Amino acid sequence: MSNFVRANFYLILVFFLAFLLRVWWLNIFPIAITHDEQEYIMQAKSLFFTGQGIPTAPMFGLFSWGQQSSGNVLAELPSFLIAPIIGLFSSSQFIARLPYAFVSSLTVVIVYFIFSFLTKKKFLALLISLILALNPWSIHFGRTSFEFTFSVFFYLTGIYFAVKANKWSIFYALPFFTSGFLSYHGAKLLFFPLIALVCLWKYLDNRKIDCKPLLSLVTLALLISFSYFVTLKYQPSNARAGELVFYNSDIASSSVDNERKSAVPGFQQQIFLNKATYFYKRLTDTYLHTFSTDFLFVSGENRGAYSFWIHGLFYYIDFPLIILGLIGLYTISKRVWWLIVGIIAISPITSVLSGGEPSYVIRSGLIFPLLAALSGIGIWFLLNQLKRYRVFIGGAILIIYLFSVANFLNLYFTRYPIYNSEGFFFSNKVLSRYVDLNLAKGSATPIIISVVEPRIVFEKFLFYNNFYTKGSARDINQKIAQKDFSYKNIRFIDKCDQITATSSATYVYEAKMECNKQLQPTTRILSPVDAGSLFIIKNDKLCKSYNLSRYPRINKISEFNVYKLSEDDFCKIWISML
Repeated sequence: MSNFVRANFYLILVFFLAFLLRVWWLNIFPIAITHDEQEYIMQAKSLFFTGQGIPTAPMFGLFSWGQQSSGNVLAELPSFLIAPIIGLFSSSQFIARLPYAFVSSLTVVIVYFIFSFLTKKKFLALLISLILALNPWSIHFGRTSFEFTFSVFFYLTGIYFAVKANKWSIFYALPFFTSGFLSYHGAKLLFFPLIALVCLWKYLDNRKIDCKPLLSLVTLALLISFSYFVTLKYQPSNARAGELVFYNSDIASSSVDNERKSAVPGFQQQIFLNKATYFYKRLTDTYLHTFSTDFLFVSGENRGAYSFWIHGLFYYIDFPLIILGLIGLYTISKRVWWLIVGIIAISPITSVLSGGEPSYVIRSGLIFPLLAALSGIGIWFLLNQLKRYRVFIGGAILIIYLFSVANFLNLYFTRYPIYNSEGFFFSNKVLSRYVDLNLAKGSATPIIISVVEPRIVFEKFLFYNNFYTKGSARDINQKIAQKDFSYKNIRFIDKCDQITATSSATYVYEAKMECNKQLQPTTRILSPVDAGSLFIIKNDKLCKSYNLSRYPRINKISEFNVYKLSEDDFCKIWISML
């Protein structure tokens, strides 16, 4: 055994535990790919196969200078980072998410090194890394392909190199901070404040330190941020500017008018009900909600794939432990306390400045590893304060934590895939398998699929069935450029292509498009949570001969793996007759 392995044996065990929790059943859970994940996956594949991005799809921010986009714009770095892995292997959810699972596990390691350096307590740092490895937020998003996972890792790595640096070696941190900047659009708002905070902390921690490297790094960070935002109108990312809370003052004006109409008139309303007070309340409410106990420990946020809805981003036991951790960290080192609390305090900046419905789990992503660290410090502090009862308290915490983790994993693998199936657009995957089985039978019958977003559903169909390959990529890109979303006898459109009495084609309608609602009975793809119609299939030739149920009934975890089911089982489980 090498000296490195011997010295870091327990950390390596924690890393492998974290990695296992993030890759176990990764080919099935989360049960499908979201739209945002799909954008990065297809861009990465196109980059690997053709050296270019997908035509008409979102562009690469700064790397597409002078171009404009009305759609979602991708961050600059993630597609390049995952392209070598995504491109080398056949399409699968496991391969698509493997880089993120690995980076999420590395985040557990870098948090260990941060706190090992800051506190000089290796056992404490190891305990912190273990708590993060088991954290629900970290496990879930380590199993997805959301780009902020890279950003959090790079920012934490930048913090590590910055706090341990001497003099000009602090510039070793800059490539990591810059990579975080380029990995997620929301991280750009945090870039300068984070670097400025770390540099200010280093100066206050040691007034005799040479200030030139610190001032140079802060100045360079300011120039990078200033240059980016000043030139934003020349970038595709300008399409995202409308998401900033101050961008559209019409909403503020309308809210102020409505508030004044429901109040007794008077000059005081000019003082207390105006745009300034509106923005003050909006920004303050959004900021404080980041630390809401309901959000953190009970239900998370109510946004598709971002939330468990009935489980917090932390365990219940983490709540008192985080409070104890704040006290414990202060007793260990006041200077470290100020740094960690300072980073936590500025991390919600992106959530605060974003308009629309507030979102935190991604935009404020940097706070979660640090709150998990405080939970670990809380355990350490409690055990050290009550040494006489250490075995009893430690055993109780261990039992509660093991039960909490087991309960979360049960929810994640047996309940979450059902009640939040459409948070990951599982019906798109079922549809892709349905079409794939039709193709496998050699049927030349046209299949016309009417959906709200034909491009993204078409790309998912290509991904799930591994039809986007080195040999087909350029031809498919040309079709996409012409808004021709077709493959062989399959066509995806965004209108209701009406069925006729003599038509032999199979028609699939997204239920919310309300195409030909009057025709009954039909085979359908239903929601596993409430049996609501998601896709309506007319002239079904694949499953109509089977004895179909009226609603999906899932009896085994393996039944979520629709690409491993036979035609018989697939139709009986996932296709219904209404």
